[in-house]
Amino acid sequence: MSMRLFVFDVDGTIIDYDQNIKSETMESINNLLRCGESVAIASGRPFPGVKKYLSLFVEGNKYAICSNGASIYDFDGNLLFRDGLPISLLNEMYLDFEKSSLNLNVFAFFDNYVAYYKYDEWIERELRLNDALPYDLNKINYSKDMLIDKIIVGGDPENSKQTVIKKEICDKYHVVRSSIFFIDIMNKEIDKASGVSKLAEIINVNQKDIYTFGDALNDYLMIKNFNGIAMGNALKEVKEVAKFVTKDVNDCGITYAIDNYINKII
Repeated sequence: MSMRLFVFDVDGTIIDYDQNIKSETMESINNLLRCGESVAIASGRPFPGVKKYLSLFVEGNKYAICSNGASIYDFDGNLLFRDGLPISLLNEMYLDFEKSSLNLNVFAFFDNYVAYYKYDEWIERELRLNDALPYDLNKINYSKDMLIDKIIVGGDPENSKQTVIKKEICDKYHVVRSSIFFIDIMNKEIDKASGVSKLAEIINVNQKDIYTFGDALNDYLMIKNFNGIAMGNALKEVKEVAKFVTKDVNDCGITYAIDNYINKII
């Protein structure tokens, strides 16, 4: 049997509502790795924020699909793929939103860093949650040709809900709401699904052997395009395109899907 690739979203998929990983979920993913399968986490997070979850599992073929597919790393941090944005776009968007009456911040992820012009509670939060390093663009003499993975427009739910991204940016780039707090901007063809396809190409896994797990809109295409499993807590749109709808994350939906769907179609 050829090697398979299992790709997991984090929040609402691996991590439950209390920000923990159920022991049954942990054991199910560890068993995949022990059997020689490849496991990836696909997240909007930068590499250190993904690696801290991969580190919880046993040794094996582990990969990080970061910034919603803009960059891919192996577990040791070797960059396997990047399709970045020009840092000039971050500067342009930051200046635009600084004029807004909404209390928003615009920042970026790349490699191990959170890049920003304004340090606030959003930057503090991202540095803490992702074990990332600060990259203060006011103090660092960076190259104007520098590439970043993705831009994030962050704010409290009410301000974020009112946020409008300019049409010319929406036309040129891939814009997606990743949560009630954040809007992400990546290159036009970049998505978690494109990251899954690129990783499968790199490690030589056939599309029929790819299984994806998720719950939110930024998981939509990777659920639709592969053997997608929607969590029981997934959005309606995600469930509609899934090959299988499993139990809620709090009810160990990953374990249930492996036992009652994946293991039955081998």
